[in-house]
Amino acid sequence: MALKVVFAQDLSGSFGDDIANVRTIVPEIVSEIRSYDAGAELAITSFVDKPLSPFGSLGDYVYNTDIALTSNAELLTSTYNGFAIRSGADGDEAQLEALLQIALRETEIGWSNNDQRVVVLFTDAGFHEEGDHPGTTNNYDDILDGIPAGTGEDYPAIADLGFLLRQKKITPIFAVTEPNKTTYESLITDLSAGGGVVTLSSDSSNIIESVKNAVRKSSGLEHLSPLSGISFREDETYNLRIRLNQQPTSDVTFTAQTSNTQQAKIIDGSLTFTADNWNQYQTIEINGIDDAETEVNQKLSIDFSAFRSTDTNFNGYTPASIFFTLTDNELTPVRAGSTIKATTASSVELNKNSTFTPSEESDTIKFSSSEAATVKGTPKELRDDIIYNFNNNSDLNVLIPKETLSLIQTTDLSRHFKITQGSSVIQFDANFDNDFSDIEDTIFTLKGKYKKKKFSFEKSDDNQKVEISYTGASPRPTPAPTDSPDNCIAGLCSTSHKNGIIEIKESEAKNLNIKHEGSTTKLSSKSTVSNLNATIKKHIITNGDTFIKSTFKLSPKSKPTLTIRNTLLSKCKIKAAGKENKITLSSEIAHSTKITGDKGKDTVYITEGSTLTGSSTASLGSNADQVIIDGIIHRLKINNGSDNSKDMIKISNSENIKNKLTISHFGKEDRLILEDNVFLYSDMETQAAKKELKELGIVIDLLDK
Repeated sequence: MALKVVFAQDLSGSFGDDIANVRTIVPEIVSEIRSYDAGAELAITSFVDKPLSPFGSLGDYVYNTDIALTSNAELLTSTYNGFAIRSGADGDEAQLEALLQIALRETEIGWSNNDQRVVVLFTDAGFHEEGDHPGTTNNYDDILDGIPAGTGEDYPAIADLGFLLRQKKITPIFAVTEPNKTTYESLITDLSAGGGVVTLSSDSSNIIESVKNAVRKSSGLEHLSPLSGISFREDETYNLRIRLNQQPTSDVTFTAQTSNTQQAKIIDGSLTFTADNWNQYQTIEINGIDDAETEVNQKLSIDFSAFRSTDTNFNGYTPASIFFTLTDNELTPVRAGSTIKATTASSVELNKNSTFTPSEESDTIKFSSSEAATVKGTPKELRDDIIYNFNNNSDLNVLIPKETLSLIQTTDLSRHFKITQGSSVIQFDANFDNDFSDIEDTIFTLKGKYKKKKFSFEKSDDNQKVEISYTGASPRPTPAPTDSPDNCIAGLCSTSHKNGIIEIKESEAKNLNIKHEGSTTKLSSKSTVSNLNATIKKHIITNGDTFIKSTFKLSPKSKPTLTIRNTLLSKCKIKAAGKENKITLSSEIAHSTKITGDKGKDTVYITEGSTLTGSSTASLGSNADQVIIDGIIHRLKINNGSDNSKDMIKISNSENIKNKLTISHFGKEDRLILEDNVFLYSDMETQAAKKELKELGIVIDLLDK
C-alpha cells in the first residue's frame, strides 16, 4: 500500500509569510516523505474561501487541484512558486469544502484503490461549516455551484464530510498554528475519520518536522475494527487490537487512555512492541462505565502518548487517536402503537406496533424481542445508527425517492447491499450506482449474530421504500433496558429536558433556569421573559417576543452556538466560555448587550436588519476572535484582549455606525476590515488613519501603547 499525500494549502492573506518558507523547502519535504515510503507521491491543492462578502473577495476561490500526485520535486516546487496570496476576508476559510473536493476528485488527484490516502491541510484560520452560507444546501458533488464558483451552495456539514472521508479511506491531518489547535482537535473528533493535529510555528518554519509528524500520526499504528467503526454498550467490554505498521530497530513503548475516563476506562494501557513482535496484534481492554442516566451515543477516543524508543523513526511521534462510540443501556421506551420522529440523537426501545424514525445523528435503537415494530428513515437518518434485536418480527424500511427506486428491479436490490457476517454491518448503495461511498449511501450496524443468506430486500408497492427483513432465528436478546421517562424523543420538551423545542409559558416567564445539554434546542415565547438563565452545551436558538435581563452561559469543553432572534433583547449577558463560541445577534432591537469571552475562539455576528441600541460591549477572549457587523450599532465597545492572536473586526458598511465604535487592545496581528479597506496595526499608528476612522465614529486604542 503506497503512501499518497495530498497537501491542501491555505492561500488566504494571513498565510503570506508561511508560503515564503514553504517554497524553499519543498524538495526536502518530498525527500522526507520518500524516506519513509520509497513509493510515496505528493499532490498539491489550494483553497481560500467563497469569493463573496463577508466570506472572501473577488479573486478568492473555494478549491483548486494545482498538481496531481507526483514524486517530481521540481514540479512541486514550481507549483508553490506560482502561488499568489489572496484575501479570505472574514477570518474563517473553506477548509471543509477543500477536503470535500479532494475526497470527490479521486481521478483528478490520481489516487488508486490500494493507496494509503493522507491529506495534510495547512492553515492558520478557523473553518466555515454548514449553515454559515444558508440558502442552497451543498449537494456533495465535484462541481462548485454558482457564479463565481462555489458561491451558489452552502459549506458541507461536518458529519457528512466525516462519512465521506471514512468511506473513501482518507486520513485528515491538520497542520495548524497554536491558537487553532483546540479547534481542529475538536474537528478531528467530530469527523471521526482518524488523523490528528500537528502544530505549525507562526511562520511555518518548522514545516518539515510537521510533515514528518503528520505522516507518522497517520500511519504509526494499525488496528482492527468493523467497517462502521467501533461501538459497544456502557455495560460491555471491548478488546481493541493494535500493532505497529513498520519494524523498529529497538523497543517502542507508549500508553493508551480514553478521552473521558468517566465514561470508559482502560485498565492497563501500557504497551511495548519490539523488533520481533511489531507486527503481532496486542489487545487493549476498554471497559464501559455503567450509570443510571439516559444518554445519547457518546463519541469517544483512545488517545496515545508519544512513542518512546531509541529508534529515531519512532521516538517522539504521537500516533493518531482511535475513535469509538459508547451506547447507552438505559433506553427511553417508545409507547406501544405510537409513531415518533426524532429530531436529535436518541436511545430508544420500541414496543408493540410502535414506529420510529431516527435523527440524522447516531441513534441507538432496540427492537422488541417478540412484538412487531418498525424503523423507517432515509439513508442519512439511518447512517451510523446502532440497532439491537433486529428479528423476524421487525420491519426496517429505507426511504428512497420514487423516481430513483422505480428504475430498480426487486431482484437487483440485493447486489446493492453489503453485509458483514456476524454482528452485521449493513452498507447500502442507496443511489444504485454500484459505488458504496457516495454521500447518498449509508452504513449502520445490527448488533447480534446474523446469517447473510437470511436477509431479504423488497420494494414497496408505491416505489418509495426498500423493506429489509430477516427470516432467520431471532438473535440472542440484549439485556432489558432500565426504564426512564419519555423525554424528548420527538423533539417536544419541557424546560427540564435536553433537546427539541422549549415553549416558555407565561406562568414560567420569570426567573427560569434552563440547562441545555443536547444537540439543538429552540427556545421561544409569545410573552415577555425576564431573568432567564440558560447554560448552553451545543446549539440554542431563541425567538419570539421580549427577553429582559437574560443570561446565557456557553459551556466550556464544547463548541456552543447561540442565535438570538427575539423582537427585543434588553440588558442581556452572554458569557462565552466554550472552546469555540459562535454568537449571532439577529434581534430587531438588542439593547445594552454584554458579551464576555474567555480562552476559546469567539465569533460574534450582528446580522443585517438588527440594531444594537444603548451601550453594548464585547470583551473578546485570548484567542483568534472575530466580530462581523452587518447590522446597525449605536454605541459598542470591543476589547480585543491582551493577547497576540489574530483578531478581526469586519464592518460591511461604515454608515451602520450611528454613534461610536471603540476598539481597544488592538494588537499587532489584528485587522479591521471596513468595507473594502483593511487597516493593520501599522496603519493605526498613523495620524491620517486615526483621523479617517474617527470621522466615521471609530476610535482605536492600540495594545502596547
